[in-house]
Formats: sequence, structure tokens, C-alpha cells
Amino acid sequence: MAAFREQPLIRSIAADPALEERYTSDPAFHFDEDLDTYVTRHVAALLPTAALLTPDGWWAQGGGLDYDRMFNACLDGLSADTMVVRVLYHA
Repeated sequence: MAAFREQPLIRSIAADPALEERYTSDPAFHFDEDLDTYVTRHVAALLPTAALLTPDGWWAQGGGLDYDRMFNACLDGLSADTMVVRVLYHA
């Protein structure tokens, strides 16, 4: 564990409260994937919301890459004249 904490990147994160808050206790999660995986994950997560009601009445909730891919595939499969509504609700 000491060797992990002595790495320059980990020391930099630990020394900066804003970085430590952003990367939490496991910054390796943010830096251990190749560029293609990183880009795929972030592009897929751009549009999805916490829940989706599909045109055929199926309600989906979730998170993670599989949910993001399903969400995007649903949007990509809509015809060009389909209106998409995004609802933000606070209780």
C-alpha cells in the first residue's frame, strides 16, 4: 500500500483537496484504461438519464456502460421525426 501512495500521480491527487474529491479513494479507476475504452465510456454516458420510457412503453432504470449503450441504441433507433422529451422532476 505504501508503494501505491508514493506514486507521483497518487501523491499529486492526495496533495490537492479538489483532485482528491474528484477522484475519491480509488483514482486508479480513472487512469487504468486505454484511450479507446475511456472515450467509449464517456461518449456513451453523455446523453443517458437515470430512467428511460421507450416508445413501446418499457421503463428502464439503470446506470453503467450497458445501460448507457441501451439508452443510446434506443435513441439511435428512433425515426428522424420522433420528438424526444426529457423530464426533470424534483420532489
